[in-house]
Amino acid sequence: MSNRARFNLTIILVLLITLYARPPSAHEEPAATLPAIPPLSAINYNSREGYFVLYLEHTPQLSLIVDYATDPSFTTISNQYPWFADFQQLTLSGFTDGEHYFRVAQYPAIGERQRPIQVSNTVKVTVQHYDTSLALSLLLFGAAIFVCLVGTILYFHTRYRTND
Repeated sequence: MSNRARFNLTIILVLLITLYARPPSAHEEPAATLPAIPPLSAINYNSREGYFVLYLEHTPQLSLIVDYATDPSFTTISNQYPWFADFQQLTLSGFTDGEHYFRVAQYPAIGERQRPIQVSNTVKVTVQHYDTSLALSLLLFGAAIFVCLVGTILYFHTRYRTND
């Protein structure tokens, strides 16, 4: 192979390497061509039990994360929950009394959750648990019914045994 052919081959290889050696962000789709995040809503915006269901308008086409914050501006994100595959609903529980804010976001990579690429609308859910006295009275009522049931079973069991 002549020197001129080697030179041409070297130039072609350098150009090909330059074309393929781009940063990873150059291989991603631009934000304008990404599918939009579907609107987020809650089936019940007021919860008395501490759990609620977040609902997407249609099945998501993206890998999404649910951001949770206690302020509507999301200055500090308290927790993040992955949105499962192609489900339209996500049930969350274990929240204390107060106002809780949620949004769905798409992040560039799983390990990099600093800045979302795009976010959905914000949903506010208010949790106000039932009064403790109501819970205790229902517990005592249930215990009384249980004791009556067990007593009735034992009474009729001993009565049946004595008749044999």
